[in-house]
Amino acid sequence: MIYINRMNENIIIHLDSSNADSNEDLKSNTNYKGDYDQRLTYYLKNPIVLNTDYMLSVKSFVTNKRQNVSTIQYPADTNALATFGACNTTFNQLSSIPYNQEVISETISNVTVYLFSSQAQAFYATGARITVKTVKNSGDANGLIEYISTDARGNDFDLNPCYIRKADITSPTTLYNSDNGQTYAIFSPINLNGGSEIRILSLQGGGNNTILSYATGVPITEGTFYNIPMYSPDGSGWYDYNGVRVTAKVVSTTGTNYGTVIIQEVTIGGTGWSLNDTLYLDKFSVIDGVYPNTYSASARFAPFNVSTLVNGLGELNPSNGISNVILPNSREYPFVDEVLTDVPFYQFVNGAYIATDASGTVNIVKNAGNNQGTATLTTITDGGSGFYVPIELFLDKEDLIKNNNTYFSNRYIDFEGLTLQDDSGDKDLSILSGNYGFEIYGTILVPVGVYYYDVPNKNTRVFIEIINPSNATPSARIISISGGEGFAVGDTIEFLKADVVRQDTGVKGWSKDNSSGNLILEVISISQTIYNGIMYKFGLENIKYDNMKYKNSDMDGNPVILITGVKQNNINFNNPTLCLLPQVISEIKLLVKQKIQVNENIHVSLLLEKKNNVYV
Repeated sequence: MIYINRMNENIIIHLDSSNADSNEDLKSNTNYKGDYDQRLTYYLKNPIVLNTDYMLSVKSFVTNKRQNVSTIQYPADTNALATFGACNTTFNQLSSIPYNQEVISETISNVTVYLFSSQAQAFYATGARITVKTVKNSGDANGLIEYISTDARGNDFDLNPCYIRKADITSPTTLYNSDNGQTYAIFSPINLNGGSEIRILSLQGGGNNTILSYATGVPITEGTFYNIPMYSPDGSGWYDYNGVRVTAKVVSTTGTNYGTVIIQEVTIGGTGWSLNDTLYLDKFSVIDGVYPNTYSASARFAPFNVSTLVNGLGELNPSNGISNVILPNSREYPFVDEVLTDVPFYQFVNGAYIATDASGTVNIVKNAGNNQGTATLTTITDGGSGFYVPIELFLDKEDLIKNNNTYFSNRYIDFEGLTLQDDSGDKDLSILSGNYGFEIYGTILVPVGVYYYDVPNKNTRVFIEIINPSNATPSARIISISGGEGFAVGDTIEFLKADVVRQDTGVKGWSKDNSSGNLILEVISISQTIYNGIMYKFGLENIKYDNMKYKNSDMDGNPVILITGVKQNNINFNNPTLCLLPQVISEIKLLVKQKIQVNENIHVSLLLEKKNNVYV
């Protein structure tokens, strides 16, 4: 019901809480934000029609709230953790961070090639060098040694196996690889490089390689001659250059004036040669301009036979057997001691680990006998809220390794919350009886969560929580109370099964076991409530107004029309607060930020003045 006075073009609206068509408790809403506590709705049989802009102002506000009243109170518990048990020592182990856990592909050049002497039963180094590559296997952390290229072919090889020493590729450049017990890796030549190329030319037996002196009594002059061409008969009594070049040396014969020419080194070995082929050195190339050297006119060309071919390494095939396997050289970084603060605690709920608002300090210390360590919860830094005890809680190792270290198994470390912080002061209710029957034979009858019960005829709502401690059956605990007037010590509050409401779903009624009876609370004391400092805030909902002429100070879309204290029982505001736009008003929704208690009555009068009659 609403009272409206129309005076010419002005309208006075009288709103009384006792006459509201609807009185809603906004605190019970699941999306309650705290802006307002109650909504009073008034329906107009005769709607107010505004054909132009009207200015709204509050003419009066009256309340009969008593400034001192006796109530029962139950300040909300934080149910914060106070103490805890030791961490599970089976699961609190951390490890150092490993590296080099798998073979890394890397190319190594100039690796020495070895041959095996069956006579000496030993490996010996050759002049051949190759480039190899370590390649990780696709299915595991190990790898194989692959041949890439021949860097230096060496000599005196055949198609029998040759070897490289694994130590040459695992140290020092590839420290992440380690020998698997096979010292040498085996390779098989596919072909030879220089199999028909001359490496050594030896003086042919009976050949004339003598150098003479044409000055009587004067010995020859010794010397070394470079890049000397070698020749082959052309079939017509002369010689042609055959592509081979050597370093030749003239040496004197002891006690005489003559000497000999020998081949010191083959510098260009040519191709297409076989062992024992004969090549010729033109003595003129080593005596021309050298006093007093000469040669016999009948023995100008000195014969030499091919005694050794190069036979260097060509391409190779790795064996790909066990000898060519390479393993990772697993290493670990040093374990790091540290103290971590504000590490969150977790609960295991519905198959998942959920972070709580509690946290603590964790001390991480290296073990004495290895490169691992342990994590120990030392203090609670934030007790959080909403806990019951005893309760199983967890530390997540992922929170412990953000800076250093790691783990390989058992991600969560369990410990037990033992006690809660004591918030028992000034609580006027206790549970008298019926605090069981929420499960039977292991079957949950009343799910864990928050419930409330509205006490009949008392404008009082009591909130409880069903908890399920790890070492006990489910039970109830009191959370808080609203209202609370009209009680005496010894009164009881009986939770009737059909009227209990689950807060998160709004479902009414619970399935508490009938044999356990109703949950009954008892008033054990009475508290005094003083309202001297209480403030009221009023707002309007579902009203059209000019928001360009309204300063929104609370980030709420509903305009505030009055803020006042309880001691100001009578006020008279003539200053307009809102400019209402043309509209048809069929209902008025008055929002109130303050709980309207039992037997309390508030009265608000609103004045609507036509804008052109108001000096702005």
